[in-house]
Amino acid sequence: MFTSPPPLPEELDVLLREAASCDGRIVLGYSGGLDSSVLLAALVRGGYADKMLAVHVHHGLSAQADSWLQHCQSVCAEYGVTFVAERVAVDGLDNLEARARDVRRQALLRHVFTGDQLWLAHHHDDQAETLLLRLMRGAGSRGLAGMRAQSCWGGRQLRRPLLGLSRQALMEMATGWQLGWVEDESNTDQCFDRNFLRSAILPSLVERWPAAVSRLGAAADRLSEDATLLDELAASDFLSCNGNDGRDGKDNSLDCRQMAALSAARQRNLLRGWLNRRGVLAPSAKVLQRVLSEVLTAAEDREPRVEWPDGVFARFRGRLYMLSKQVFAAPPAPCQWQPQDTPQLDFGHWRLSFTGQLKGQNESALFLPENGPLTVRVAEGGERILWRGMHRQVSELWRQQGVPPWQRKQMPLIYREGQLVAVAGVGVADDCHPLPGEVVWGLSICSQITDFAL
Repeated sequence: MFTSPPPLPEELDVLLREAASCDGRIVLGYSGGLDSSVLLAALVRGGYADKMLAVHVHHGLSAQADSWLQHCQSVCAEYGVTFVAERVAVDGLDNLEARARDVRRQALLRHVFTGDQLWLAHHHDDQAETLLLRLMRGAGSRGLAGMRAQSCWGGRQLRRPLLGLSRQALMEMATGWQLGWVEDESNTDQCFDRNFLRSAILPSLVERWPAAVSRLGAAADRLSEDATLLDELAASDFLSCNGNDGRDGKDNSLDCRQMAALSAARQRNLLRGWLNRRGVLAPSAKVLQRVLSEVLTAAEDREPRVEWPDGVFARFRGRLYMLSKQVFAAPPAPCQWQPQDTPQLDFGHWRLSFTGQLKGQNESALFLPENGPLTVRVAEGGERILWRGMHRQVSELWRQQGVPPWQRKQMPLIYREGQLVAVAGVGVADDCHPLPGEVVWGLSICSQITDFAL
């Protein structure tokens, strides 16, 4: 059993106390390898076991994957740490490293909620490898800045408290604490870029320059300062372009005309900084250039967009939007809804509900004279609703209210006995409101997704 642990090294104890100040849980990415095993043990020794959740991602890429999961589960049971395993699939063989990393990231983020922090066990040697990898990929200052001890990942807080410690230091701690860990046999496979750098390149650099790892780390630190300055410039330009950050019910967008007044270098920096603020990895320089040449300069009546694997840039009414690809998913099929029996309905990206009893006339109240079903579907074109004394086209009402076209394709329409009685983003038809004094249910139609939900 885990009893009477020795005190933590002072440097690590300070790192843990500074980073463990979160209000929520510490969600640890726990592979069972040396690095995450040391971080798990350090957190337990620091007294944080009760606020931890250890998440093990089971890729199934190794014949030993099941035994690794069992090992991690056993260790957490011994420490009294809450444990969960995420089984994921990595399809295909091309770019396996990157796809496995992306799948793992999404699996971990599913367990990180408001107030939580995601902790990863990257160390000093990982930083040097990351710098070399990104250099070979032609990264700019932000990429060459490497990993940060504190950052944002998909809108969640990320901590890497071991980033200042070497792998050798972690090995010494693990040995002194008599820890057990698993060894991934793929770590010796030089077909993977990181393993090639670790096994073939870094040892040669260290042989020629013994302080190579430290110097690479120092270079990453200096580049991190440069990246911070670029982020500050991007934040200033975002404000000057009347940018909205997606909060307080506003769209995540900025003014194209103001952005066009910036130099091309600042435009690209603004896009990268905007993505960075959202915790999203920037796409290639080629994709960013397409945004500038195809979207930013498009005619006012055009609605172009540029997609990349993580999202979409789109233009509407002179503003540039950053969107999740979820926004462009196929709309849901029509469905029947019996609100008296089921007051709440999830319809694609939207949630429909009858929120409580209202008395008298109210634009959000829908009069339901019978216990009959409603039909919910998306617009197909040509729909009209009696709205403020006139039969109006739904599409025209949406245009007047500035509803972007990608939202219109997902917004629910509500029918009763073939009559259109309510429209998301518009309201309830004139002849379907209650009379003064009648008690009915108030109708609420709310979007369930943000502009960039990763």
